[in-house]
Amino acid sequence: MAGCARTGQAAARDPGPASRTTVPPTTIVAPATVPRSTSPPAPATPALTPTPAGAPTDDASPPPSHPGPVTVPILLYHHVRASAPLVRYSLDARRFETQLDDLVAHDYHTITMQDLVNAIRTGAPLPERPILITFDDGNRDALDQAFPRMRARGMVGVIYVVGNRIGADGFLTRENLRLLRDAGWEIGSHGMTHVALSDLPAEALADEIEGSKTAIEAALGEPIHSFAYPFGVMTEESLLLVIRAGYTSGAGLGIRNEHRPDGLFYLSRREARGTYGLEAFRALLGPPG
Repeated sequence: MAGCARTGQAAARDPGPASRTTVPPTTIVAPATVPRSTSPPAPATPALTPTPAGAPTDDASPPPSHPGPVTVPILLYHHVRASAPLVRYSLDARRFETQLDDLVAHDYHTITMQDLVNAIRTGAPLPERPILITFDDGNRDALDQAFPRMRARGMVGVIYVVGNRIGADGFLTRENLRLLRDAGWEIGSHGMTHVALSDLPAEALADEIEGSKTAIEAALGEPIHSFAYPFGVMTEESLLLVIRAGYTSGAGLGIRNEHRPDGLFYLSRREARGTYGLEAFRALLGPPG
């Protein structure tokens, strides 16, 4: 993902999105339905063009009644810190609270990735003005800083964790993951070791995609359904392996808020940078669609 650290680097010093990020071929179409046995229960219950805006543009679909495209902003965060300078990948908690309060004031409702998948594939209903809040890397501050602030506002999120970082210093433990899961959050994979998938031979690629799924499911005690491409780098080989491993969605990077059936394995997420003020944040919620 944009801002995620390559192996051996701290997330706060991450490079930007890899230049070789690709868009999946439109000829690869997701299955028509999600198998009943792999669909998690529905929870009880948002990067690159920060054009100033006075208020969020209503760019969210009404609840769908049939399969097809759905317009939902998907936001991408990395760190939320108690106090942070104005840097790209770390957001000060007070700014985060301001963003959350703005979403509440404009009647946005958080959903999970699987909720979005089900809406696109089957027409499953969504709340009015749905939005996705996602976090990459599995950093501990997602639990310490983001989670309580979101829970206080009735919000849920999606967090993508790196398989070999579970329980490592500064990252979430299996107990943390289960706590988030029980609170309605969705847990997904961000690879086994967090490397750009285009750099890997076939055997290592399988471990990053399939092996991470196995490891995270063992820690969580239940299946996971979504994969986020490290650095936003996707190749046709990795996309096919994500599908074959049994994931139902893939999260990438982009500037679009409309999500279509042929894009389920490279969904566009818009980066909520730590340098953005409220107007730039609001611009992520609207066009381009």
